[in-house]
Amino acid sequence: MVELEVTGSKLDIELFLYELYRSSSVRILEQKIGIKIEGDIVKHCAKCIIRYLPVRRMNLLQIIDIFRVVKEESEDYEFWKKLKEAHL
Repeated sequence: MVELEVTGSKLDIELFLYELYRSSSVRILEQKIGIKIEGDIVKHCAKCIIRYLPVRRMNLLQIIDIFRVVKEESEDYEFWKKLKEAHL
């Protein structure tokens, strides 16, 4: 679990929270929205406790037919060997 605190404009915080909710790799466990006062400056603030779910981030990028790749590599090697023998 990770605790996040974000301060800034109301719009920035809304956009940040929206992105958190949209993310499939993060689950928000607790959320508090309020105001943070630092001296004379008043800022909007959001505190979140999140759980990171790395399993949900995994995507299938490409499936490779390993037998086809091995066959092509061996054919290329045989062709290269024949060329080398022809030039010697």
